[in-house]
Amino acid sequence: VDLRSWDDTQAPYATSRGGRVLAERVAPDGRRLFLGFEDGVEVVDLAQDELTAGMRVTTVISRPGFMPGCISSCAAIAGFHHGDQFAVLDVGNYRVTAFDYDGAFVRHFDTPDGFLQLDRTGGNHVLLDLDVDAAGNVWVLSQLMQVNARPVPSLSIYGTSGKRLVELSSVAAERFALDRFNQVFALNRQAIMGPSGYASPTVSRF
Repeated sequence: VDLRSWDDTQAPYATSRGGRVLAERVAPDGRRLFLGFEDGVEVVDLAQDELTAGMRVTTVISRPGFMPGCISSCAAIAGFHHGDQFAVLDVGNYRVTAFDYDGAFVRHFDTPDGFLQLDRTGGNHVLLDLDVDAAGNVWVLSQLMQVNARPVPSLSIYGTSGKRLVELSSVAAERFALDRFNQVFALNRQAIMGPSGYASPTVSRF
């Protein structure tokens, strides 16, 4: 994975195997790295031994489309705490899909298609991030775009049944992560200008 240089008009980004990385997350066990792309996901084994002497890409999922098991623009990835599985926030299909570490589609959610179809009602929702708690619930961060008004933030918690359990409207963030106590650490949407005149990112805990 290479981190590309940038100028004043472009944010830093990473590339892997020729594709631009849109999302990344380390698995809960710390042994794997998930990388998300426009039409797929890579699972990188972080373990090192005498034979490999480095990181190995163990799984590549590249199945663009809308059928179960396909991905259309990965915005975020998070590993489940049990079962060697991970969840993908699919912006193009507006859903959350689960896979195992071998790249096979997993019917993690008790829904007709096995994936979590997110609710589009109420306007133009932009999906930003997701994480998974120890109970297997999926937390999805989004914001509702409004004309001539500030976006309305939303952090929704979905159970394995596919139903939304809780919706929080107080988390205005770009990214977030959960700790083992389900505390939310959020990258604030609005940066603070430092004394040098550069924007300084801030983190809040909920």
